Amino acid sequence: MIGPYMSVPNKIRLEACNMCQLKCPLCDTPKRKEHPSVLGYGYLKFEKFKELIEKNPSIKQIDISWLGEIFLSPDLKEIIRYSFSKGIILTANGGVNFNNISQDLLKDLVKYRFFSITVAIDGTTQKTYAKYRQRGSLKKVLSNIMLLNKFKKQYRSDFPFLQWQYIVFGHNEHEISTARDIAKKLNMSFSTKMSWDTGYSPVRNRELVLNATGENSVSREEYASKHGKDYQDDICRQLWEQPQINWDGNLFGCCKNQYMSFGNVFEQGLEAVLNSEKYNYMKEMVLLRKPPRADIICTKCIVFHNRQINEMKKIVLYYHHFGGYGHGMRIYSICKALKSIGKYKILVINSGVPQPELNIKYYAKVYNLPPVKAADSLFSGLSSGLDIEKTFQRRKLILNMIMSKFKPNLAIIEHFPFGRLSLKNEIIEFIHQLKQKDCRIYSSVRDLILSKGAKEYFDQFNGIFIHEDPEFGYSDEAPKNSFFTGRVHPYDLITPPKENNLKRKLDPKSKKLIIASIGGGLDGHELLTKLINVKIKLDKKCPSLLMIFTGNTFPDDKYLELENNLPADCKLIRFDSNLMDYVHTADLFISMAGYNSLNSHLLTDTPSMLFPRLSDQEQSIRAELFGFKCYNYATISEEELLKEINSKLSIAPEVKKLANLNGAQTTARFITKALSLKSVKIRITTKCDLNCSMCSWRKKDEQLDKNKIYTLLDDISMLSVKSVNFTGGEPTTHSNIEDIVKYAKAKGLQVSLSTNGFNQSMLTKIIPYLDFADISIDSYQADLNDNIRGKKGAFYATIDSVRFLAKNKIKPHINVTVRPDNYKGLHKIIKIFNGQISSISFTLVDTNINKMKNLDFTYDELKMFYFDEVVEILKMSVMCIVPIRITPFFGHLDELNSFDILFEILHNKQEYLGRFHEIFRLTEKDCHIAKERLRINANGDVRPCCYLDDEDIPLGNINNNSLKEIVTNNKYFYETLQAKAGIGLCSACKKGYTRYEKLCLSKV
Repeated sequence: MIGPYMSVPNKIRLEACNMCQLKCPLCDTPKRKEHPSVLGYGYLKFEKFKELIEKNPSIKQIDISWLGEIFLSPDLKEIIRYSFSKGIILTANGGVNFNNISQDLLKDLVKYRFFSITVAIDGTTQKTYAKYRQRGSLKKVLSNIMLLNKFKKQYRSDFPFLQWQYIVFGHNEHEISTARDIAKKLNMSFSTKMSWDTGYSPVRNRELVLNATGENSVSREEYASKHGKDYQDDICRQLWEQPQINWDGNLFGCCKNQYMSFGNVFEQGLEAVLNSEKYNYMKEMVLLRKPPRADIICTKCIVFHNRQINEMKKIVLYYHHFGGYGHGMRIYSICKALKSIGKYKILVINSGVPQPELNIKYYAKVYNLPPVKAADSLFSGLSSGLDIEKTFQRRKLILNMIMSKFKPNLAIIEHFPFGRLSLKNEIIEFIHQLKQKDCRIYSSVRDLILSKGAKEYFDQFNGIFIHEDPEFGYSDEAPKNSFFTGRVHPYDLITPPKENNLKRKLDPKSKKLIIASIGGGLDGHELLTKLINVKIKLDKKCPSLLMIFTGNTFPDDKYLELENNLPADCKLIRFDSNLMDYVHTADLFISMAGYNSLNSHLLTDTPSMLFPRLSDQEQSIRAELFGFKCYNYATISEEELLKEINSKLSIAPEVKKLANLNGAQTTARFITKALSLKSVKIRITTKCDLNCSMCSWRKKDEQLDKNKIYTLLDDISMLSVKSVNFTGGEPTTHSNIEDIVKYAKAKGLQVSLSTNGFNQSMLTKIIPYLDFADISIDSYQADLNDNIRGKKGAFYATIDSVRFLAKNKIKPHINVTVRPDNYKGLHKIIKIFNGQISSISFTLVDTNINKMKNLDFTYDELKMFYFDEVVEILKMSVMCIVPIRITPFFGHLDELNSFDILFEILHNKQEYLGRFHEIFRLTEKDCHIAKERLRINANGDVRPCCYLDDEDIPLGNINNNSLKEIVTNNKYFYETLQAKAGIGLCSACKKGYTRYEKLCLSKV
């Protein structure tokens, strides 16, 4: 179905009539009669319908409703009867208003088994109904439904099935429940639909609507935020399953596209149009297999845009264990933290023996490779059940298959290159495969106590997660591309009270509860034997309940030996995922000193005894760093052990050293940012060689140090950001600009520059390291431009720089600031640079920053700019084939190209004048900019976007913390993750524009 060739599907959508007698405020259909568009205004001729069916006998189902009212078609009767004769199912699920329909046609709907009809009824009183369905009569609609039901009863037919569709607005929200009741009496199913324009009659009583509809959202924006996909996300399936065809034969693909035809099925044939190059490319693009293409309408569709943003990212984690649970527990913890943040598709590859008891499967799909094990207890050498070479060959085939099928966006390799060097050939080849797929790759290591890693492999990774606090993690010896996350553990940080349900369930009575955990279980038999012997002596003076957790890899013969020699009140358990519940409840916790065991001790105030593994020097060093006393299980006598246990049992609780235990959450936040951040803009200086009056930076004297910028670029690279922009002030005035752009380019970043173009000599030096540039100019007249820019000669210097860049194969973007003194004639700038620029934006000056009242627009000036000058800008854009952007502008027109926007403004000028205030209104929609972009000002302050550059928002400063630390801290991470225009962090968004909303409303 999704291959390069597409046969004619058995279902299509074919509009029977796009004429309509109503005049709904949010619908453009009635306007098309006077202002024709690509959709035209008419109805489907029966002969064309018949010809299409005869040429495409595979078609078995057709929905004939879309934008108009099908019952206005004079050919509808013939279409219904012919379809019945051919066994074709007809539906009208796109919606009808059901105001005007003859009795004969009602009878035909029943006789010829019209399958289903969705009737749009948005109220239960005439006043409410007609508020939106203007010119409509609720009485007529209900009468027609009752008459249709009468014929259904007469012909003993269930057809057509009827659905009542209720679009929820603020003016009709109080009648939803009544409508549902009436629908039931009329034998109709009932559904509600969210309005596609929250600005028109928005919901007033949120709780009422939620209760009446049974939904968890009241707007499409809220729905997208909660569900991680667009409200109409499934609409794209129509391209394959039920392509949309207009009444005149033009194929539009989906019902949301009303602007671009892919060909005419009556003239070219349905199969030919469905298999055209453009239609096939569109399908691949929608599946995110091909990059967006400007000539395809989906690039302007909000559904496609949201699909790109919300596409579920794929993460693969590879780990190998030799029996312990530490590595697997870290993988489990990170997966759990990732799932708590967003919708990720996670695959975990276990290279060792399966560990189902860790329950990683709750948060990720787990694939167990044919296992390899340590050849001996010292982890030297490898072995497997089969020939070791054949095992690795099988593993290689599986890893290649995973790469080709799963296609991860990000990969984490646990512990390599700080260990697992015996697997280096397999891991390095896997990394190579990942890099070919443009996958971000990170190493994950517990700490750097003794193992400093194989440095020759560090540059294979975008970054290295060190799951420790720098204070305890030997930060001076850490690789340059590393990030200290804090310790990773799988448990909650909240310590439950000692007298909890578990203690009541265990019922130790007056006995002391002692928990002993031996982790993965390859060692510990000697310690456990002593504990069991000591317990008998301990019970004489201090009765106890001893619970021993061995781990699943504890040798079976030794487990059986212990089990057969257990004294009273002693339990032996292989594994329990709720270990920490027992630890919190206990009076004493005994374990070895591996990374995971140490976390358990740090998480509780239960008194601790640690016995580091003798063959692992790291364990004793790690425990002592956190202030724990270490015991030697080989040399301690049973008398000494008894004495120490008695001493510990007299302490309650025991204060532990504070540790950063948020490593899993911090790692997950970093990964989230690495997968979402696309670009970073750095204001390296506020100095400038011009003196623009509207600039908010011209009175400041701030500059980032070169070495600070280098460190910043290192962090940006580790975050897998693709592009960096240098701005000012004027960035070419920075004394180290040449070194800075060279360094950025060497980090593999796409480098761009925001400049005024005045210093062409510096541009000449740095152009070899630039991928893109944007240049500012503010008039087509030299004197006016130079007056605004504060320097004579600025106009011609900018023109020369644009030509220089274009000559060197960098067609820059042009930025124009729109002011009351320059807005007339701005369209002429496009012609000046014809063929030399990639695009141009016109941005209304924001006077809120500098409180420059002289640059405030009057209503008449705003009106002249948006309805006169913008029209000329659009014309010039079409003529010169230069993409433009107007900021701010009508949000729903942003999806269109210049030609279609021009058509809309010219033919519906009065309507848009009435909606003029909408340009300056904040919609409280989710802001993808805050998630995808980031800015650093010259004083080091971090901001999510340009609208907040001058606001006092304490999100972080790179002079105090690294960028890695800032983007993963609670404040920055969650504020940007949940950013909505006009709310919270973004309450200051576009302040300089929002005040114009009231001005325009006062003139309507």
